[in-house]
Amino acid sequence: MPLNIYLLIEDKTTGETIGYSYYRNFNALQGYFDRKFDLKNGDEVLLSFQAISTIYDILKTVDYTSERAEELLPTHADPDFGSYEYDERYFSFISQATSDFHHAKYIDFNKYNLYFTSNW
Repeated sequence: MPLNIYLLIEDKTTGETIGYSYYRNFNALQGYFDRKFDLKNGDEVLLSFQAISTIYDILKTVDYTSERAEELLPTHADPDFGSYEYDERYFSFISQATSDFHHAKYIDFNKYNLYFTSNW
């Protein structure tokens, strides 16, 4: 089964949750969260402003200095989690996630929660 990663935004007042971002087989991002939070299939992680800023800084650095990809956001080995190459697809994911996490820094955290979750 493929790796599906979601960033979900939740309205604190209504409890309504909608998709903010989606990545399929972006194993490096999964690996980051696995190392930080020891995730199990379907776990959700509430992201603080600080966590979002930290991830954004890592993504931005990798996006601008690709030779640091293996050091800062290495691929995460699993037979169903996609490619382990630092190729065009990897850097496409990096570019998309950099933009997504940049914009996430401007969420009104008094009104909304942002979660990371994945399933495989």
